[in-house]
Amino acid sequence: MKKILLVGPFKNSELRIGQYLCPPIGIYRIKSYIEQNSKNKVDIIDLDIDGKSYFLDSIKNKDYDIIGFSLLQPTLKNDLILIHEAKEISPKSLLVAGGQGAAFNHEVLLKKTQLDVIVRGFGELTFLDIVSDKPLETIKGLYIKKDEKIVDTGNTNPYTSKLFREISLSFDFSKVPYERYWRFMENIYSEEHLRIMKNEDFLYTIRIMTSSHCPQKCSFCSSTNFLDDASQCQKRLFLDAKDIALMVKKAIENHPECRAVYFNDDDFLFDKARILELCKELGSIKGISYFCLSRIDHIDEGILSVLKSANFKFIIYGVESFSNKILSHMNKNILCNNPRELSKIVIKKTIDRGITPLMNIILFYPSSDIKDIIENIENCIDLVEYGARLTVYPYIEFYAGASMFKDEKFDYIKEKINLKDAIIELPNLVVPKQEKINILAYEAIRIRENIIKDTLKKYDWKGVIPHPLYGLSLFLAVYRILGIDESRIDQTIEKVMTQEARITQKMEVEL
Repeated sequence: MKKILLVGPFKNSELRIGQYLCPPIGIYRIKSYIEQNSKNKVDIIDLDIDGKSYFLDSIKNKDYDIIGFSLLQPTLKNDLILIHEAKEISPKSLLVAGGQGAAFNHEVLLKKTQLDVIVRGFGELTFLDIVSDKPLETIKGLYIKKDEKIVDTGNTNPYTSKLFREISLSFDFSKVPYERYWRFMENIYSEEHLRIMKNEDFLYTIRIMTSSHCPQKCSFCSSTNFLDDASQCQKRLFLDAKDIALMVKKAIENHPECRAVYFNDDDFLFDKARILELCKELGSIKGISYFCLSRIDHIDEGILSVLKSANFKFIIYGVESFSNKILSHMNKNILCNNPRELSKIVIKKTIDRGITPLMNIILFYPSSDIKDIIENIENCIDLVEYGARLTVYPYIEFYAGASMFKDEKFDYIKEKINLKDAIIELPNLVVPKQEKINILAYEAIRIRENIIKDTLKKYDWKGVIPHPLYGLSLFLAVYRILGIDESRIDQTIEKVMTQEARITQKMEVEL
């Protein structure tokens, strides 16, 4: 038996507004599979819950044979510092990394960090081979550091539907300490804050993945290419409705406090027949709310009615933009002649059916002009007033492995990572190509901070910034810089904040 530690991506308290801290499901899935298919036991540390001191003490005291890190692009800075510290404390440990942040950055990571091995694609079978003492050079799907060179052991075989089902159903919900995360988030978001986000009960959520990946190939997304990078030809795999319902029941049985299930697939509603059958299966499970992600072109009135009847309360739509030009640049491939209008229709119909939609928007896409930005803002305000929620990303975030970065050159805001023996500089955010848009974005982000402070003071708001305010304040900053009438955005902010103020006052009176 080997001593094995898996470490989750380290956000280091850098939760976005409206984001929830949750268990690193990918490494828990690997833990479940390894322990059910070998005699090895796997420890897991999530520093966001366990703390850095616990991580360092565990490495020092337990003398692990293998330490594995799950790397995400946004957490690389924190994760690489951990890797460096782990090697200093436990120099004999084999350091392994997996995930999109590892596979697509393998060359720089193996050359400039203490990592020994990087795993490509799904980790279950490959990691099982590693812990089983097979010679690393014989295991497919690895990048290995050897004599100052990088050895590529070749592509893995694609996963089959049977194997994907076996791994998914082997997930041991009893080993995941969801309750610790729920207690943590109770100290972040108040009940009134959850109401304003329309996220009641969503603190007590369990995430479930029901498919292997999204095949849509949006240009800014790396996850769509992750499995193809490993096997070259991975077809989409997914669980059927009965298997999904079985996983939901297992989750609830092991964690009775659970109030919601988040189907975390990038495009959960792609198969209408599967969703119709699933909603029938979920009908027998009482007291649980559901939410998911979807493209807007996989929605119609019929599916919305069925989702509502099954207690789906929230759908996150990857709208990205209300500019048809920008959607084309993103390679969204929405199946209609006017994606902007379809997005508006679908979001309003979602609200009409009693389900809350959340729109993900990227405001300053690299090819954006003033018209695109104003088009985005005006349509967002229309829909927020109608009842939609909103998340605004100012810039495209750089994800190594996304197709757009292979085809074009961009300017970046870079992040410098200072390690003891090396300095690594990685792209972080992609800035607009037009200089005037670049300046507008920079100024708007700077001004937004003051707008948020003034708004919170005006309404005597305590605690975490209300989620809708974060996006609306950026819109307000843009209009202020451009000299466009701000009154409509002001009124929308007032409506959001005064509604919340009334809720807060009511609770204080009741208390």
